[in-house]
Amino acid sequence: MATGRRASLLANRWRDASPPGSVTATVGRGGDVVRVLRKRDSPRGEVEPLWRQGLGDQLRADRVRRGERIADVAQRAGVSPQYLSELERGKKDPSSEILSAVAGALDVTVAELTLSAGTRLATTRAASNRGSGPVCLAA
Repeated sequence: MATGRRASLLANRWRDASPPGSVTATVGRGGDVVRVLRKRDSPRGEVEPLWRQGLGDQLRADRVRRGERIADVAQRAGVSPQYLSELERGKKDPSSEILSAVAGALDVTVAELTLSAGTRLATTRAASNRGSGPVCLAA
């Protein structure tokens, strides 16, 4: 009978595709297994983008897709244009309330926005060179 980490992997129908030297953790009630990579596993010279950068890129893409100005979206969200610009450039981490307001101003849900931003981050070159298996995109 499998115990510990292996039991968790089997219960969730994951196969262990973690590279040697990686650390895994069981997260939450569902028992999801997340691979946490050590610094030495990242390719030299390539830094995985931060969450706020991926989120900012997605916010800008959604705004541009709608053909709107920063000032218009900022006004509907109740934030300053300068703050929305900093969000789009990945300079600020928004609170959940601000994120909800900006998502609403862009007519998307927070879930849609974060899923799109997570997908955008997962497809970056630095992230795609990290191996296969479950990856925790945000802590």
